[in-house]
Amino acid sequence: MSQEPTKIGRRSFINYLVAIVATGVIVGAGMYIAGPKQTVTETVRETVTSTVPTTITITGTPTTITTTTIPTTTTPTTTTYPQPPEPKEPIKLSVWMWDVFAPVIDGLNKIAYIWNKEHPKVQIEFTAVPGLNNLEFALKVEQATMAGQGPDIIQLDDYGMPSLLYDGYGEVLPPELQDLVKKYVHPNYIRGLYSWGPDMVKRMYMVPGPYGVSPAKHLWINEYHLQEAGLDPNWYPSDWDELINVAQKLTKYDSTGKLTRSGLFVRIGGHVGGIFDKFLPLHRTAGGKVIWAEGGQWKTDLDSDIAKKVIQRLYLDVMYKYHIYEPGFPGDTDAFAKELVSMVIPRELREAIISIQTLNPDKFWGPEGPKGFHGSPIPPENKGGQSRNFFDQFTFAVNSKSPKEKKDWAFAFLAWYISDSTVHDILFNSIGNWTSFIDVMNSPPFNNAWYQQLLKVTLPSEPDCLILHPLMGQINVPGGKILSQIFLKELDLDTGLKQLGSSLREIINQVPAPTT
Repeated sequence: MSQEPTKIGRRSFINYLVAIVATGVIVGAGMYIAGPKQTVTETVRETVTSTVPTTITITGTPTTITTTTIPTTTTPTTTTYPQPPEPKEPIKLSVWMWDVFAPVIDGLNKIAYIWNKEHPKVQIEFTAVPGLNNLEFALKVEQATMAGQGPDIIQLDDYGMPSLLYDGYGEVLPPELQDLVKKYVHPNYIRGLYSWGPDMVKRMYMVPGPYGVSPAKHLWINEYHLQEAGLDPNWYPSDWDELINVAQKLTKYDSTGKLTRSGLFVRIGGHVGGIFDKFLPLHRTAGGKVIWAEGGQWKTDLDSDIAKKVIQRLYLDVMYKYHIYEPGFPGDTDAFAKELVSMVIPRELREAIISIQTLNPDKFWGPEGPKGFHGSPIPPENKGGQSRNFFDQFTFAVNSKSPKEKKDWAFAFLAWYISDSTVHDILFNSIGNWTSFIDVMNSPPFNNAWYQQLLKVTLPSEPDCLILHPLMGQINVPGGKILSQIFLKELDLDTGLKQLGSSLREIINQVPAPTT
């Protein structure tokens, strides 16, 4: 039996957020507090200043449904999850979504219509909340819930969700629903559905969300550019030297020496939390542990010699020694889709697919799905080393502060969502949105050779879940800000790492370490 540690109260947690916003660590704080603009002015998200963010309400309507793809009945054939008693008065389940893309919104419209038609007394409504980072969204959920206006179901990423759950805003899944999760979710990804509650004990609070799951954060490689350079289009880098050598061969300049095509994009700007997120698999593959509990204490090695060599070789040398990439040049998966960069390290499957399908499907999409590019494991520092990665997962959780009747029906909805094949086809298979449901993984288009090869090179890297600490949402923002300052030479490497370690330890020690 684990000893229950002293927990930091919700009010202290919010006060802590306010304090670090005041010092400029967070890009704004929810919709109530305006913080100063971040250092990377050309790329970082603007400070949130509106008191009520615009919401896009997603409600299913018959016009979004086609009779060829949606059956008239949706009784689940694969689950016996017990249905709650029908409400005496109609109720509405409110679902707040953080960070969704257009095809998923269309899919949510369809499944809302199906559910609402079958459950006239239990209507569901999805609301996408734009303009907030993950921590701001979590704070909005907490504040709205305290005011009696919060959502019944929450969708968030594996940075913001742990903070909500630790602060007591998540309900542990009922045993019957946990059994369904274990039946339908691939065992490699179930660990990402557990997080710490207020007592610092890990329990299953979550189910995979509709935004999909990325099996790892891959290195993405343009096969056409490899062929153009006389290289094997199926090449994978075996170590850092090989990665940098090939990236140099793929990089192009004009007659004046101006960069026109980068051989390798490294994440140095944009949403600061994303800068931190993309650094972690590189650090882990180099031998780092990132954040962990040991002997009743939280520890981090993000200011270690491991972090130092990753930053020097894969960021500073790439930009300033070899001139493979430079600040301000187009980057990320959009530039990859436009063939302005030949490789992107590291990025999630869904982001690569979204950019490809939106910006250059003629070049990179065929009758059977993706073509002309592939995902590679993150290369180790030296040949023979192991690639060690993280998978990326958005999840649903039920708000523990909602009335019992609503919570019961929210769990019933999630049971239907995770077990119904029609729902899976609408939200995942039909739009190429990969997730960890076993039936989705084993059905078109994900059972074709391209996706199977991607999984083959991913699973040996032992991708871990990103829920390393209850305050992941607070950790990634200052972490990304300081890393960006190092990458842009606003801080020298040693000074920056010292600041990074100090900042992260101040945050991780706000929470007692688990004793078991």
